[in-house]
Amino acid sequence: MHGRTWVALAALGLLAACGKAQDSTSAAPPPPADAPADGPISSPAPSAAPTLSSTAAAIDPGRAIDAVGTEPFWALQIRPETLNFSTPEKPMRRAKNTGLSIEPGMAVWMTTLPGGGAIKASVSVKDCSDGMSERRYPFTVALEAEGRTLKGCAAYADAPPANP
Repeated sequence: MHGRTWVALAALGLLAACGKAQDSTSAAPPPPADAPADGPISSPAPSAAPTLSSTAAAIDPGRAIDAVGTEPFWALQIRPETLNFSTPEKPMRRAKNTGLSIEPGMAVWMTTLPGGGAIKASVSVKDCSDGMSERRYPFTVALEAEGRTLKGCAAYADAPPANP
């Protein structure tokens, strides 16, 4: 009987040892050989995700833009719903704003005028002077309209350039 008691006590001792928490002062077992080294974990640098160019990011497509050019004179209003183009020879013509696209270094609006003429306005964030008034505009515009390429300047309609 004494043998059975001893076996029972040994079994209870083993069960009790399995349930004990590890002593905090004891050393942890060594990590596996293929485990990463101690110290802060550093992740690789994130790859450069494609982003909008600084030009496009700096142009708010939700704000109205007014563009003007001289020699020859022209005006373009870029609005959320329309693009309005005029020259001294032709009054304001309205066309649907079909949205902008991003090209390297610029935001581009393209549409078709009433009567079928296409226009393409390429707006870049680059200081511009209209050459006559000496006003400073924040944007430069290249406008392809009616078979011509026109150059000009632009600003947000709610923040026109100040007179010098």
